[in-house]
Amino acid sequence: MMSFLLSWVPEATQKQICGYYDVAKYLNISSNKDLFSYTIPKRNWEESLEVDLDFTLVSILSVQEKLQVVTFYFWLHVSWKNDFISWDPLDFCNITRITLPVKLFWTPDIYIDERADEDKFTLSPMAYVTSDGYIHLLQTYRLTSSCGLDVHAFPFDKQKCNLTMTTICSDKEILLKSSKSSMKANQDSHKSFLSSGEWKFEELRIIEHTLGYDISNFSIVTYEVSMKRQSILYVLVLILPTFTLFLLDMAISYAFACPGEKIAFKVTLILQVSLLSLILNDMLPSASDDPPVIAMFFTGIFVFMVFGILENAFVLYLKQKKPESPPFMRNKFMNIILRKKKKQSEKPVADLEATQKQNCRYHDVAEYLNISSKKDLFLYTIPLNDWEKPIEVQLDFTLVSILSVQEKLQVVTFYFWMYVFWDNEFVSWNPLDFCNITNITLPVNLFWTPDLYIDERADEDKFTQSPFAYVSADGSIQMFQAYRLTSSCSLDVHAFPFDQQKCNISIMSSIHSDKEMIMVSNKSSKKANQDSRKNYLTSGEWKFEELRIIEHIMEYDLINFSAVTYEISMKRRSILYVLVLILPTLTLFLLDMAISIASASPGEKIAFKMTLILQISFLSMILNDMLPATSDNPPVIAAFFTGMFVFLVLGILENAFVLCLREKRPKLPSFKGNKVMNRILSKKKEECESPATHFGDRSPKENQPADGFPLPAKDSEDDSLVFLKHLNMELQQIKKHLSLEERQDDPESVAWDKTMALVEKGLYYTRLILSVIFLAVIIIQWTR
Repeated sequence: MMSFLLSWVPEATQKQICGYYDVAKYLNISSNKDLFSYTIPKRNWEESLEVDLDFTLVSILSVQEKLQVVTFYFWLHVSWKNDFISWDPLDFCNITRITLPVKLFWTPDIYIDERADEDKFTLSPMAYVTSDGYIHLLQTYRLTSSCGLDVHAFPFDKQKCNLTMTTICSDKEILLKSSKSSMKANQDSHKSFLSSGEWKFEELRIIEHTLGYDISNFSIVTYEVSMKRQSILYVLVLILPTFTLFLLDMAISYAFACPGEKIAFKVTLILQVSLLSLILNDMLPSASDDPPVIAMFFTGIFVFMVFGILENAFVLYLKQKKPESPPFMRNKFMNIILRKKKKQSEKPVADLEATQKQNCRYHDVAEYLNISSKKDLFLYTIPLNDWEKPIEVQLDFTLVSILSVQEKLQVVTFYFWMYVFWDNEFVSWNPLDFCNITNITLPVNLFWTPDLYIDERADEDKFTQSPFAYVSADGSIQMFQAYRLTSSCSLDVHAFPFDQQKCNISIMSSIHSDKEMIMVSNKSSKKANQDSRKNYLTSGEWKFEELRIIEHIMEYDLINFSAVTYEISMKRRSILYVLVLILPTLTLFLLDMAISIASASPGEKIAFKMTLILQISFLSMILNDMLPATSDNPPVIAAFFTGMFVFLVLGILENAFVLCLREKRPKLPSFKGNKVMNRILSKKKEECESPATHFGDRSPKENQPADGFPLPAKDSEDDSLVFLKHLNMELQQIKKHLSLEERQDDPESVAWDKTMALVEKGLYYTRLILSVIFLAVIIIQWTR
């Protein structure tokens, strides 16, 4: 019993004195050990460090088709092995893991290529360290990513967006790997997915590959997120109402109403379709390479409805031209037509070779350079031995995306990458002394960095700078920055929407003159164009055309500053504006011209044209919210809308003038008018006596007045309605015959009608010729 107690007490005592502090003390980790947080934690520099990524998609927060960006929320678990940190769990009461502050360790600089905004992520302040030296780090990202959104099939579209993760270090230093397969990543993402909004998460695909840049290869892990739009709301709000209006338009075409009434109904339907198109215009980007099907659907419905109006106007015109026929002939012809119509009812694999020759560490190079955060003087001054010699700063610019263009504010938002190179004469080593180590990554805050200023900047700086710099043995330092820049740009929208724009990004020093710092581009315009086209992400409203590099000197207060200007040429994709603005406006104008030659009364024409002007006003609202108020060189499309509006108003004034002249026509003498009226009434009286037999045999005293007109029986309401309808039709015939008799009997009236017809045609053809000349001038202005 005593021996058992003696053997048990030391073990209990050892367990009680064990703690995480003992492990941390054994590892000798302290915030003063800066060099361990500067360099890649590998004992052999020739071996690449493998960094495992565990990606889980949590939510698709928003998709902005206009800006061609998508906002994701995801978790990223990063793990790697630190060769300098390990312990035997048996020596510390089987403690296999411990949490320590992240700032004590070197961490990989994970960079996302498609990032279109400043970083918004949460980094856990503690890292998870295991006894075998592995460090685990959790990051949560809210990332706004550039994505080439193809809205051709909107709202039944599917999208694929990439999240490409890489580092500033080549694949010989850091090798990125996914810690799980695509199947496992899909399962975890579907399990953790939170939102159930417009977009449905479909699939997550993981691609591991390498990307060559200059003479180096970089390890990359790409996460391809597939998502599908849930389209039921767009069907209910846009497609179904539009299709219903079209069916209603077709139904009105078959209704037994006069063509004038049909035209009035159909003009109202077109107005409703125009209101629905306003919703669509605020949503979709103006991509001309592959225009959305729904835009063509709206345009097609609009055109077919306009054709329906032209059809009724044409029929109305023909009806007024044909000779008057008896009622029974019209009914016979209509029955024939009705009977006839009734019968017609997508892996490259990374290649890694590692050869262990000597046991050298990046730590040895950093220790030799004697770089420490306490060496502040190296941060303060330009790193040159000769102060009279300017330092040369080389810029490598790559345009990634044109995020937005705001014509009203005259600003453009770009997203681009920029590598900055310069020589530090105080940082160099002989590679032969360190196993041929020619490059090393160190924290960028240990070195002096050039103060870069963008002259056209119109908002606060939104850029992401890599925490590490790439240092070469000859003292060359390379730094990476990703910019989301809102830049001032003089946008000339004279040729909108067929315009091309040129915007500058001028990079210079904010304080150093050209005697202290020289800015140069490290590649030609041709190479910069190739790299930008290769990496360009979005396919929105603006198409990237050309990148031109200009090195020059800018003078300010008698001081010269070296600058590099990147001139970006871009072209607007105009097809959506043509489908939504120009084509409907031109169609409404053609409809106005067709109504002008229709054989309707001037009053009816004025009513139709007022509705057309209202629709033009709705379309101009879209344009007004888009274009700046430029007075020196107004947009051609504004002149086009104004001209169409003026011609529509002239059409109304034309009809009002003709109506006024018709009211001034000479009238018949009273005796002649009475003679014609008596003759027509006596003729119609004889025709109206025949329906009396239809109501049965009734005594003249009860059912028939003295003048011979039939009256319905008091107990027959249906017969009364039939009689009243018949009487109404006959009165209309009396009116028409009276008008015909008046015109035939009076030579002055006939001459006046011919004069009015000539005046009306003269005004119409004058307006037609002026409108053709106007449209020709507009087309020349757009194509010039």
